[in-house]
Amino acid sequence: MQDILQWRWENNTVAQWGIALVTFVAALLVLRFVRDFTLRHLRALAARTENWVDDLIVVVLERTKTWFIILVAITIATAPLAVGRDGVRIMTIVMTFAVMIQAAIIANRIVGFAVDRYVLSHGPDVTGAATVRGFAFLARVVAAGILLIAALDILGVNVTTFIAGLGITGIAVALAVQNVLGDLFAALSIVLDKPFVVGDAIAMENVEGTVERVGLKTTRIRGLGGEQIIVANADLLRGKIRNYRRLAERRVVLTIRLAPETAPEKAAHFPEVLQQIVVSKTPVRFDRAHLARIADLGLEYELVYYVTSPDYLVHMNLLQAVNLDILEQMRRQGLALAAPSRVVISPSPPPPPGVAAPAGGRHVTGS
Repeated sequence: MQDILQWRWENNTVAQWGIALVTFVAALLVLRFVRDFTLRHLRALAARTENWVDDLIVVVLERTKTWFIILVAITIATAPLAVGRDGVRIMTIVMTFAVMIQAAIIANRIVGFAVDRYVLSHGPDVTGAATVRGFAFLARVVAAGILLIAALDILGVNVTTFIAGLGITGIAVALAVQNVLGDLFAALSIVLDKPFVVGDAIAMENVEGTVERVGLKTTRIRGLGGEQIIVANADLLRGKIRNYRRLAERRVVLTIRLAPETAPEKAAHFPEVLQQIVVSKTPVRFDRAHLARIADLGLEYELVYYVTSPDYLVHMNLLQAVNLDILEQMRRQGLALAAPSRVVISPSPPPPPGVAAPAGGRHVTGS
């Protein structure tokens, strides 16, 4: 029996191969038990909590493949064996690619996990989800490229020239499509920062309308006249954007000019009249009403109030009601609006015989 155990096969005794086999089986069972045991308890923990960390660990463990565990067990079992330089090289190559493939699978699932969480947290934002999925695809491609280069470097391949070539090519491509890349990253900024979403009424410079779609390069806006306005994402973020959908309340300033001959007691009472008109309306918050200035054109009053509804139609209906009530109160109290001043320049009548004409030859009247 001892002779059999000492018999050598491929530079190792039968006893050594037996120990390697036992080690392989034990390592395989232990690794699978640890994975399955950890998964079972983490799944139960993740079901009771809202923490995303345990969910991510579950996702990673679920993507740990059985073939990878088998290869790890083989590596552990054959480590004490004398397999020669060629055997070590083959094991190194196999394990390097196995680790890289397993890492690519896990990285792909982590990206998918992040996209799923985004979609779940942002609800039916189809445009945002499509944009994030587009960038997720780019992230998967970049991750696969990095893992491939790392694998080649571990295997002893000189990747310095390859990386330098990729860098030069990347710079050239980036310069050629810098506008497209700017719009792509602007789309990502819109999706993540959310200055507006689909359905928002926005205005910027000479563009005003409702957002219909946010694409990877352009945003489509339905203009007030019914036309579709297409704006590059980078241009859209470069200017100031007014988002009317997120309007909490609307400030309204009205200027009323009474005739300059208005009696002082009526002029003093008029701000109270304006306040009563606004307070009687809803949803409105009164701010102030004052005689702001006395000018040649008349007595100028400023009325300021806030409409506590973002609806533009509500604002216009209230503005109309306030204006009509102001006209009614002015009629009841005998107040008149200031009439605009006019200057009329007419030719002077011809002078009587023997009388010199006035300088300029014009007659000026004011009203």
